[in-house]
Amino acid sequence: MTYALIGFGIMLLLMLLGLPIGFAMLAVGFVGYGMMTSFKAALGLLSLVPFDQVAVYSMSVIPLFCLMGEFGFRSGVVSDAYTAADRWVGHHRGGLCMATNVACAAFAAMTGSSIAGSSIMTQVAWPEMKKRNYKATLGLGCIAAGGTLGIMIPPSTPMITYGIITNSSVGKLFLAGLLPGILITVLFCVAVVVVTRIDPLAAPAGKKSGWKERFRSLSKVWLMLVLIVAVLGSIWGGLCTPTEAAAIGSFGTFVIAIGRHNMNLKKIRESIRSSMKVTSMIFFLLIGASVFSNFITVTKAPVVIAKWVASSNIAPAMVIAIMCLVYIFLGCLMDTLSMILLTLPIFTPIVVALGYDLVWFGILVVLMTMLGSITPPVGINCFVVGGMVDDSTTGEVFKGVVPFIIALVVMAVILVAFPDVALWLPRVLG
Repeated sequence: MTYALIGFGIMLLLMLLGLPIGFAMLAVGFVGYGMMTSFKAALGLLSLVPFDQVAVYSMSVIPLFCLMGEFGFRSGVVSDAYTAADRWVGHHRGGLCMATNVACAAFAAMTGSSIAGSSIMTQVAWPEMKKRNYKATLGLGCIAAGGTLGIMIPPSTPMITYGIITNSSVGKLFLAGLLPGILITVLFCVAVVVVTRIDPLAAPAGKKSGWKERFRSLSKVWLMLVLIVAVLGSIWGGLCTPTEAAAIGSFGTFVIAIGRHNMNLKKIRESIRSSMKVTSMIFFLLIGASVFSNFITVTKAPVVIAKWVASSNIAPAMVIAIMCLVYIFLGCLMDTLSMILLTLPIFTPIVVALGYDLVWFGILVVLMTMLGSITPPVGINCFVVGGMVDDSTTGEVFKGVVPFIIALVVMAVILVAFPDVALWLPRVLG
């Protein structure tokens, strides 16, 4: 336990000093493992982990879904999804914010990335919000919060990583995240309605579109929606593995982009390069986390903590609440994947010892990382959005996400009180 605590402390210190999280986990894990066993064994671990962790069939799903999202963004599908949502709900007070939430949900179903969703929707949605005199607090806060839907709505990269690390079914995790993702989108829209009722000037009502114009806007996005349904349906129906479905999705998105005449060699190169960067970052995090996890395992800290929790009089619900607070705190320090990879070696044995379902816990973990991504003082999505807008401050973004933080807390209470919100679909269709 002493070695484990020292290792955690040194790793957090290295991260605060600016060392990339993957390097910090790798360095501390290597040195700690060497001290607990031998440095010859640590070198052997370092020679095996990178290949064993990355060169497996299941990991190929990550670059393929990243590529699907990149093709979708550069082909203009995201902009069209936002336009379509605006045609249907933009005439309501706060309608552009609701349209942003719907577009973020659609983009989440293509790429599974929180930061990408926030950055892209800032470029797409904020200029139009600004033109219609939306207050920066509500508009930018909505974009930052909407981006987090990429963590929950399948195909979610954090879900894939969680499934691989805990040996949980990725297909069941995708099913489990669908209903919570829809409910969160609805709760975000409710938050917008409440804010605009309190302050009508925060988001003026827009021009109402005719039915012909509304249905015409759907003509530009229906192919992508069909592809998303086909990709996720093939996984849930057992027709394809997640990797095969991701390959179909990326190829299908590429074909749609070509058909729209919005793809050229430059955009193809940019899509591939961006996907490679994201994939490399994720893979290095996985390698660093695996080495660090081996160090934590040899300290036997997870076993000791799990036995202590199981034998203590602490209510299981209180243990889960403490874990949630840990995720909210870590959200102030690191990105979503790093949070998951850092905590799973400790939390998974405890959750199993308490008798909780790992699929349900995975959805709760994803929800908490959503919350951590927009929680002050270092919610990463808020900094992404604030850094892309010249005439507003990050402080305004943090102020604007407060109603959406409340919405996520409400969702967390619902998920803990009614586990079937996450487990019903996997039980029926899994």
